[in-house]
Amino acid sequence: MNRAGLWGNDTMDAACQKVRMGQGLSYREALMADRMLAGVNGPSRRENMPRSVRVALGGNIATDFLEFGLRVGLAAMGVDAHVHATSYNNWIAEALSESAEVDFWIVWETAIGATLGGTVRKEIDAEPIGAACSKALGRGQRVILLLPEALEMEDDPFSPFRAWRNRLSRQLEERLPEGVVRLSVDHVQRQVGSARWFAPRYWTMAKAPCHPDAATMVAIEVAKTVAQALVPRIKAVVTDLDNTLWGGVIGDDGVDGIKLDPFGEGRPYLMMQQYLKDLQATGIPLNVVSKNDPVNACAPFEKNPWMPLLLDDFVYFNASWEPKHIAIRNIAEQLNLGLDAICFLDDSPHERAEAKKFLPQLVVPELATDPEQRVVALARSGLFFSPVTHKDDISRVKRYRDEIIRRQEKEEIVSLDAYHEGLAMILTPLEICASNIARAAALVQKTNQFNVTNLRHTLAEIQKLTEINGIYGYCFSLSDRFGDSGIVSVVIGLPREGKFEVNTWVLSCRAFGRGVEYAILQHLMEWLQCKGVERLHAPFTPSAKNKLARDFLIEAGFSQADDVAGHASKTIPFTLSVFTKTKKHTLTIKPAGNA
Repeated sequence: MNRAGLWGNDTMDAACQKVRMGQGLSYREALMADRMLAGVNGPSRRENMPRSVRVALGGNIATDFLEFGLRVGLAAMGVDAHVHATSYNNWIAEALSESAEVDFWIVWETAIGATLGGTVRKEIDAEPIGAACSKALGRGQRVILLLPEALEMEDDPFSPFRAWRNRLSRQLEERLPEGVVRLSVDHVQRQVGSARWFAPRYWTMAKAPCHPDAATMVAIEVAKTVAQALVPRIKAVVTDLDNTLWGGVIGDDGVDGIKLDPFGEGRPYLMMQQYLKDLQATGIPLNVVSKNDPVNACAPFEKNPWMPLLLDDFVYFNASWEPKHIAIRNIAEQLNLGLDAICFLDDSPHERAEAKKFLPQLVVPELATDPEQRVVALARSGLFFSPVTHKDDISRVKRYRDEIIRRQEKEEIVSLDAYHEGLAMILTPLEICASNIARAAALVQKTNQFNVTNLRHTLAEIQKLTEINGIYGYCFSLSDRFGDSGIVSVVIGLPREGKFEVNTWVLSCRAFGRGVEYAILQHLMEWLQCKGVERLHAPFTPSAKNKLARDFLIEAGFSQADDVAGHASKTIPFTLSVFTKTKKHTLTIKPAGNA
């Protein structure tokens, strides 16, 4: 009997649910769930995961107790993880030798390992660690480095081990190159507690840094970080007002009666506002849906001096008496986001249940009845982890506001062509290079609606593609009179068996429909003409969300190829003559160049 058969098929589902709920797993639970992944039904589960990632685990410890939690934690978030564990204290040699073909390095430089189990306090040479990280980053691999944990001796607040560890952490921080994600485990130690963290026998027997249950908790936190670095799960927040952003009901209690006193009962509500304001700073747009009179709903933002959030912090502000699920769906359509990328916050269990009933894909956390517990629960959930923030992410909220202004002007102009021409759009082709490859990879990973081939290349894979002779590898930046939209598209084309084929083509939904897609096609076709190429092939891989891309291929003149040999059964081959005229557009295309 297969060992996975000893447990029911719901073992993996239950483990994934606990991870998604922020509850964590014990080592035994992670082990059992991991065996399910490796069992009879494992391959089918892994095939249905939308993304895969190759991870190398290393550090000055044995990483065995981290593997199961990492694989199961990533599976819970739809990522199939292939884990390579380096041998004890050998990760630097492997990283420098380029022997491991991975997407992520997960490295834990522990205090217990550096002190040989608490027996010495040597000064650590951080130079090789920084060099190994630089080497990995240079190959397009990402690095997450876990900082040294607190030692058991630090229960004495005056212990010299505390000062030594702080010095080690500073040395690491100084030597780590930009781009390395630093992850502290302090919060995990606090959650687990000393009694469940420290287990000296596991260090003696297996060079494990802590109890296996605690190591599993660390691994799940790492899994959340990896998943968020690949594709942020939440891309927008919709929040209620009464008893969510302030205590009380504004329509009944008035501005002076609601709880917003930082020295009293208003403190947890102000904490929630500050938490949301911090999310907005990472590029997550905030929106309001409240059953309220609009004048009353706006009053606290205009008149209460303690409010961290102001009206200008929201992209859409819907205060009305219509069912909230209708307003949320409208906001999702306006933002061009799937409901599974939107988080709805509401103190009312009735409103949460109604939203989930009508919008089952919507992310709806169960907010605690006690407002004091809410922000901590959201922080622990991993929904909003932000390990990597690009410049384009930070300016995303402004771009949403700019888009509202564009739509308002569009409604006032009868001719769509005249409106587009009035935008004064400029499209800038940029060869994929070191300065833009991270943003390009992020766009490839997260774009669903205009995604021709549905290939989800990692940063390292894109870098390898750019090294192929004869590649067309560009990302495209868009600006207009309202502002800079940043990089909105990535196109990679490859010569293959005597033809030229689209390997990847993604376009941000916020830019589609303004002629951008035709301007990009024109740039590609002019490039192909210079190379003497006569036909362009585009293997279209359908999904539940990318009909937009297929409709464009047909409208642009691509025809389904007669010869489907060599194509996967689910792939539809399209072809286009390079000399076909593209549809007229109103964009100015800058000369191609580097970022």
